[in-house]
Amino acid sequence: MRIGNDTVNGARACAAIDYLAGEYSSNPRYVTKSPFTKQELLQARVDVRRVLGISPGVPSQIVTTGLLRFAAAWQAGDQTAALQALAAPGFTLPPQQLLQILTNLPFIPTANVAGLHVENQILSGPM
Repeated sequence: MRIGNDTVNGARACAAIDYLAGEYSSNPRYVTKSPFTKQELLQARVDVRRVLGISPGVPSQIVTTGLLRFAAAWQAGDQTAALQALAAPGFTLPPQQLLQILTNLPFIPTANVAGLHVENQILSGPM
């Protein structure tokens, strides 16, 4: 995953990986999708969380909600609310440090590959 200097879309992409890993693994809607993609998404979630300093056992809802609240507040120009969103339980890095990471999100190969495979599967047929 490479977002460049787009803080808002970086946070949204990280939230999407976290959410999709859970959905692909547990939602019966995706039972016919590739088990390899499911494993790729789970690994991508681990790798994204490692980069962001998010504890492995944190429920996905907390992670996605925190990142999406951050993105919405940051986009609206509310820096205080944005940084508060990054202080959610399970986020182990100080909000300012996490902001720096999201601002210059490094390339995360597993997230990139998993995202491409999910996109290809969604476009290739009905769910």
